[in-house]
Amino acid sequence: MTRTICLIAACLPVVLMSLSAQSVTFSLVPNWAKLPSGWVFGHPQGFPLPAERERARAEAELTRAAAIARGETPPPRPANLQPGVSGVAVDRDDNVYAFHRGEHPILVFDESGQYLRSGGDGITGTVPHFIEVDDQGNVWVVDEAAHRVLKFNSELTEILLQIGVTDEPGYDGVHLDRPADVDIASTGEILIADGYGNNRIAKFSPDGEFIEQWGGGPQDESTADGEFHLPHAVEIDQNDKVYVLDRENRRIQMFDLDGKFLGKWTHLGYAWGLFVSRDGQYAYIAEHDHEQVMQVSTATGEVLARWGRQGHGPSEFDWAHGIAVDSAGAVYVADTYGQRLQKFVPTDR
Repeated sequence: MTRTICLIAACLPVVLMSLSAQSVTFSLVPNWAKLPSGWVFGHPQGFPLPAERERARAEAELTRAAAIARGETPPPRPANLQPGVSGVAVDRDDNVYAFHRGEHPILVFDESGQYLRSGGDGITGTVPHFIEVDDQGNVWVVDEAAHRVLKFNSELTEILLQIGVTDEPGYDGVHLDRPADVDIASTGEILIADGYGNNRIAKFSPDGEFIEQWGGGPQDESTADGEFHLPHAVEIDQNDKVYVLDRENRRIQMFDLDGKFLGKWTHLGYAWGLFVSRDGQYAYIAEHDHEQVMQVSTATGEVLARWGRQGHGPSEFDWAHGIAVDSAGAVYVADTYGQRLQKFVPTDR
């Protein structure tokens, strides 16, 4: 089904595909993010074509699978430099934080897209991943290739906490191995999706002391409930229910804050990005196979809205990755190879 949705002077097509009833629509806010003159998201040299990227990734996965079949330790997944916007977060004032793979890695905008400030220059590594803003306005970033999570103050001028040892991967209570995401519970406890290398969720105290983990192990690429094959995103709702995007198992698992398994969704495709609304009613998914975004009821798992497709045009994505939602229900999608951040607002049908 294709709908045409008009917003002010722009009339932009949004492709809506659904396996269930479509009850919500979203429209693009064109040219939303206003960067300072001469600045770009990601890298100005461009990007490989999708077919080239997928071929290289498939070859790497086959090599890993063959090593596992032989009983050998599989080689690590390559930490390739990928241009564009990797993560996005929204604070309590609806300011938007883009975490991108280029100069000035943390960029902050107000809800109208006006640039406010930047941070992280010379601090974050070559592969920034996801970003989170806690209730106190502190900014947490996952510096994947450097094997660490950093907590900045709200002004982005000071690092308040580091979890993980810089440039030193490991599997214990001190080290991380190519972590993917972080979120903060109402208790102040910190959950890290220590995904690419360790296949675990690691829980830390508010001051960064290791408490416990579930899943886990560099070779523990398991399909069992409560275990993972690349936990790529972690979200905690207002009731401290934990949602883990178990990427390579193509599912989202739910837990309590102590790691007790509560359930799972297996019908949402190859999800890469996950956000749970502040009231806990909705989950928002960035799905890779079809390059689309979904709004999902957390109560039923029903897909309420679905839009997007592969491409670089309006409402299209090329490796949709990070996703966040503000207090008005606007959805922000971080596009890796598309090298942009798109904003969508809910509209009447």
